[in-house]
Amino acid sequence: MSTILVLAVLSAGEVDTPTLELLTLARDLGEPVALVVGDVPAVAAATLGSYGATAVHAVDCPQLTGSLVTARAALVTEVATATGADVVLVAAGTENAEVAALVAAGRGAALVTDAVAAAEVDGSLHVTKVVWAGQHTVEAVVQTPRAVLTVKPNAVAPSPDPAGGRVPAVETRVFVHEAAREAVVTALVPSAATGGPKLTEASVVVAGGRGTGGDFSAVTELAELLGGAVGASRAAVDEGWVSSGHQVGQTGRTVSPDLYVALGISGAIQHVAGMRTARRIVAINSDPDAPIHRIADLAVVGDLAVVVPAAVERLRAR
Repeated sequence: MSTILVLAVLSAGEVDTPTLELLTLARDLGEPVALVVGDVPAVAAATLGSYGATAVHAVDCPQLTGSLVTARAALVTEVATATGADVVLVAAGTENAEVAALVAAGRGAALVTDAVAAAEVDGSLHVTKVVWAGQHTVEAVVQTPRAVLTVKPNAVAPSPDPAGGRVPAVETRVFVHEAAREAVVTALVPSAATGGPKLTEASVVVAGGRGTGGDFSAVTELAELLGGAVGASRAAVDEGWVSSGHQVGQTGRTVSPDLYVALGISGAIQHVAGMRTARRIVAINSDPDAPIHRIADLAVVGDLAVVVPAAVERLRAR
């Protein structure tokens, strides 16, 4: 059976949702093995096992602090080689895309980015991915013995392993990569905590654009009622109405929620590139010719100041 290495991420000692999605996908491809940078609490190891991980590699790498992706990529490459992994899975994202590219180059493996599904067909790995800023879905057939995939968040519904429940053995090791010191990060600015789900992991995203006029109170209120995250167009971010951490689009975050609600967003291609793969899109815009209406499952032509409060009132009455 093929070994599938999953780059797992822990948040406050708990396994994050994208990792659970990767493990769910990995079970369909072979035998999942998890790689965690840092310590692995017993609770996290149990969660990894319940989602199919047969082993956990906890790696301490002092060079990761303050380094660029070089050390992380070298670490993943070493563990992938040591475990004989045929496929490496990482969650899609700006940093992980670079990590995946370096790992693929180091192992002579195929690289497929922005995957939304994968399966073995007649002995070959078939990967479904999105291209052209999410406008099209294509199937790629891997022609090499090894592959590295970046998987879009929310592309796979996470589910525990029916045969899980075991706590996998945790192997700890120290990894040293001195070349990581050739370029170092001198400052980090964390995103402001919102109290809601992370934008890239949320099943519901409510985003505001220029049409809000800078008043994001309705956007925030609707997002809270729906249990979602707040997003924004680049225009709203450029105006200084919200921080760049909320930006959805080609130069911002890519999201794939179950529901994307666009409030006062015209739907320029740069924005659509970051949210087109949402399962359902609701657009509210006073301009009947706004491009966002053409991709929306439900398009509402109307004044945000009238439509959104009415929707909020109905939701509160439920």
